[in-house]
Amino acid sequence: REVAKLLEILDRADTTMQRRREQVSVEIKELIRAERFEDAREAIRRRSGEIGKAQVFVDLSEFLSQAEQAAGRRRERAAEILSAARQLMNNGQWEDAVPMAREALILVPGDGEAGELLKQAEEGLTAWLEHRRLQGEIERAVEAIETSFEAEELAGVRRSLKLAEKLYGDDLRFSGFSERLRDLEARDRGRRVEALRKEAADLCETGDFIAAGLKLEIALELEPENLQLKTALAEAAESQQLKEEEANRRRVIEDTSKGIERLVGAGRFSAAFELLDAAAETLRSFDEEATLRAVVAEAAQAHEAVEQRIGEAVAEVWEAVAAKDFKRARVALDSAREMVVDHPEGLDAVDEAAEVFDAGESEYRRSHDIATAIESVSKRIDSGDLDHAERELELARRLYGREPGFEELGRRVVAAIR
Repeated sequence: REVAKLLEILDRADTTMQRRREQVSVEIKELIRAERFEDAREAIRRRSGEIGKAQVFVDLSEFLSQAEQAAGRRRERAAEILSAARQLMNNGQWEDAVPMAREALILVPGDGEAGELLKQAEEGLTAWLEHRRLQGEIERAVEAIETSFEAEELAGVRRSLKLAEKLYGDDLRFSGFSERLRDLEARDRGRRVEALRKEAADLCETGDFIAAGLKLEIALELEPENLQLKTALAEAAESQQLKEEEANRRRVIEDTSKGIERLVGAGRFSAAFELLDAAAETLRSFDEEATLRAVVAEAAQAHEAVEQRIGEAVAEVWEAVAAKDFKRARVALDSAREMVVDHPEGLDAVDEAAEVFDAGESEYRRSHDIATAIESVSKRIDSGDLDHAERELELARRLYGREPGFEELGRRVVAAIR
């Protein structure tokens, strides 16, 4: 039993030692892979002293030696590539130099010389590409300007030249365009003047003399000494003055017509005639005067006739209410209300008639309801139904107050109960 226990203890110790060796192997291999060779060599020496000699340290030493040799070969290859990349850079072959410098940095990651060379190559490539892009833009700008000149697009030429000057400065490829631009401006100015003169003539044909004058003024700004343009402008101004005088005459007539329409609608016929007289004095005479006078006269007669009918309808309301013929009164009142919609000046009389009608009809219905109540209570007293008679009498008093007829019925109820 003691032997078995001892063997178990030894097994556990071997297992623990094996795990420690494996852990040490992993740590040292990580150092080797990171090319920290001196740290790895020191770790092998130190750990072998702590744990004791073992095959794992022999293997690690061999692995370290192989890694150092491989790293040496990579550095040699990287040095060759960097030398070739420098030569390409010196020759301006930036597109080829950049990938070579990147390849060298892959072989020796973190190498300062390789990193610096790659940075220089990328900066050189960026500058070279920018220069090539700029030269291409300049060539395209020159082509665009030439195209605009060929098409005689003055705005396009000016815009392109201004943009080119802003972007590229005084590049020699843009020289020589100034004289061509002046020639193009002269031809364009002539075309614009002729187009404006024609537009002005067309506008005069349509009677738009103000717009025509504006066109001619713009043309004179381009050619201030053009006698033909000056004459056309004077004629347009004179035509506009005649047009404004006629427009003012038509405006007075139109305003007069609208004013008369409003006054007639309001029943102010005298004011309508006064407005018409004022217009005739201002314009001396106008064709519409006789027609407008006839309209006012006819409207005044029609208005007077409606007023008369409204008065007749109101009088009939009063008469029918007095005769307690509320059906006839209602018909007359409705007729008056229809007519007063377009003749509001009769509204007060119609409203008064409506109040008389409402008061008369209400009083008539009240008297009828009181008489009906008195008759019903009286019948119940005669039939001996005194309880119902007393209740109906009380209800009638609450609805209609203390009417003399109710007092008499009350005495009859009391007498019957006794």
